[in-house]
Amino acid sequence: MSWERVIINEETAGALPRKKKLLPGKTKIVKSLCASHLLRLSCTMETAEAFESEFRTLVDELRKGGEGWEVRQEPPSRAYLHVSLPHWGDEHMNGIHIETYVLGGELAARSAPVALHCESGCSFQRQFMKLFHERAAAHIETWPGNYTTQLVNSFTACEISVPFASTPKETGQKLLTEIRRLQQLAPIVDGIIKDCTQAESV
Repeated sequence: MSWERVIINEETAGALPRKKKLLPGKTKIVKSLCASHLLRLSCTMETAEAFESEFRTLVDELRKGGEGWEVRQEPPSRAYLHVSLPHWGDEHMNGIHIETYVLGGELAARSAPVALHCESGCSFQRQFMKLFHERAAAHIETWPGNYTTQLVNSFTACEISVPFASTPKETGQKLLTEIRRLQQLAPIVDGIIKDCTQAESV
């Protein structure tokens, strides 16, 4: 039964001819379904708003320190962000970056990804992915959690799925921990960018 059909039945039950009116028991079921859907929708919206607020806190936290890290959010501002250095080519959000987000699918699964991506805006994407796996995979395997590393045919260099904590604030801190961990790979990423750029200029 769709949400729209439940609303129509509830609102029009009293206007139907007597022979076609919903039985009292069925009307109660429809009312119960409406209340259940409304409660679920309300909880989801409140949770989404809480994560959007928490991500604004993450943005502020990541911009501290004067280390040159850039933080971008997709407009309109949502629980979705990219973290990169200026020379990683992510000014259009399609270069090399660390990414995390909490959208509808993540709210349902109660887990969120934190990943290092090299997307199509990077002219040496395929070579970057190859060199990253060669230079970083063994180090990443020593980290806690279940990080995965990818080979050439992907834009995800490495990724971890972070289970939600009991509150959006605590979850935000878990995501921040993994972002900070991936930031430690900056020297490796910088070295690969340098090598790939030099190879392109030959």
